Amino acid sequence: MKISHLAFSLIISLVSASCNAESKPPKMYQEKSGVVTSVITIGFKEPFSTITEVLVWDDWGMRIAKYQTNNETQEGTKTVIRLKADSSDSYKLALDQAALINLPSGEHKPVPYRAIDTMNSFNAKEKQDMATAFIRSSGMFEETSKQKNIAGHSCKLWQVETNPKHTNCIWQGIILETNQSAGGMRNHKKAVDVKLEEVDSQHFEVPGLLKPT
Repeated sequence: MKISHLAFSLIISLVSASCNAESKPPKMYQEKSGVVTSVITIGFKEPFSTITEVLVWDDWGMRIAKYQTNNETQEGTKTVIRLKADSSDSYKLALDQAALINLPSGEHKPVPYRAIDTMNSFNAKEKQDMATAFIRSSGMFEETSKQKNIAGHSCKLWQVETNPKHTNCIWQGIILETNQSAGGMRNHKKAVDVKLEEVDSQHFEVPGLLKPT
């Protein structure tokens, strides 16, 4: 009787551990919270326009605020995306809120976030590295063996199979550099600063904070 009880307890423990492992919350990024500041250069010819992008995230990227400001006009946008676990299925995601806020006015409107349907096609294991899985599932990008050092972090280079000049360099699920050229237009984004730190929850409110710092 004691042996049977012990075996039963062991089985229950293993099942419980398995369930806990499977029910880990999904992660867009592999770092809990932080701020990445990047410079975007865009245009057909010099002088190119420059945009400062500040990406703020929390809860492993389940809450994101992206500020993009034109360096000349100081006008721009803030995009807020908040995801949550679906109440009907803990393995699925639901959209809490997605909005576009004009800067500096604070005027805002809801926006669709269709990517959530694709994300829900991932299994529990894939959702632990959802950003990379999402890029891979697009069918456009392929992972390479090349690495670069951007803002003090080693990132893996991904490229479009049909256009190797279109690349993303990804670290912990976060894009630190993008190179894109189409129809003569240059679009280059490069991170200049990465901070892993706690962030103000007001970033993820609408309109919330209208400046990243």
